[in-house]
Amino acid sequence: MISPSLKLIVLGHIFHSVMHEKTIFKNNPDLINYVTSHLDTKIYQPEMTILNQGEEAKNLYFIARGNCNVYVRLLHRKTEEKVNKIIGSGDFFGEIALITGGKRTATVRTENYCTTSHITFETF
Repeated sequence: MISPSLKLIVLGHIFHSVMHEKTIFKNNPDLINYVTSHLDTKIYQPEMTILNQGEEAKNLYFIARGNCNVYVRLLHRKTEEKVNKIIGSGDFFGEIALITGGKRTATVRTENYCTTSHITFETF
């Protein structure tokens, strides 16, 4: 089993550059350290769904490696989705529903193998 301090060092190294580039974390090392100390990391296989449009928001996600497709279900066709954009290493997603307190606004599926971490709503 990996010691908690080693886990924090590894997560800090992997996700520090991801967060440092984003406006909400820029020039705020205390916030970056807080977030990285609460991350839960997961590796997804290709074509796996990470979250679904319309679900309750529980986590904010960060992508360390890989790409994801962001699908938006068309209002007039409930079963048809279209790729809205592709996100990848260094991006984060899931923040809109956490900030607004609403439901997920899109579905996110992996395009290839992806290493992500998330922080829970309560911690966020």
